[in-house]
Amino acid sequence: MHGFFEGERQKCFTKPLKTVIIGLSDLSGQKFPLLLLKGWVIMDKIEMIRKAISGPLQEMEIEVDSIEFVKEGSYYFLRIVLDKINRIDMDTIVEATHVINPIIDELDPYEESYILDVLSKERGE
Repeated sequence: MHGFFEGERQKCFTKPLKTVIIGLSDLSGQKFPLLLLKGWVIMDKIEMIRKAISGPLQEMEIEVDSIEFVKEGSYYFLRIVLDKINRIDMDTIVEATHVINPIIDELDPYEESYILDVLSKERGE
């Protein structure tokens, strides 16, 4: 997979396309241009991460609820919220983290240092 940098935001080249489109996309509350270059679709980092981790997690019957890259104080967090039918316990979160971590390391989506924060979606009874 090839990528390019637009300031802090890395885009991932994916499937072929024949037109050039310029639009806006929302990433962690910030607006930025999303470009579709002639011959390539440029995917934002959040979508790239979602696509990379969803398959392996689905094999564990886990769904990705949300992903965000946020700055809180002086720290950046890549926060991934997971869900599972009949709840997700701490052991499953740990297992999922062991699956997610090497995938994120391979993608290396952000230049900034960040904390990988894998959480469960709370479900009310």
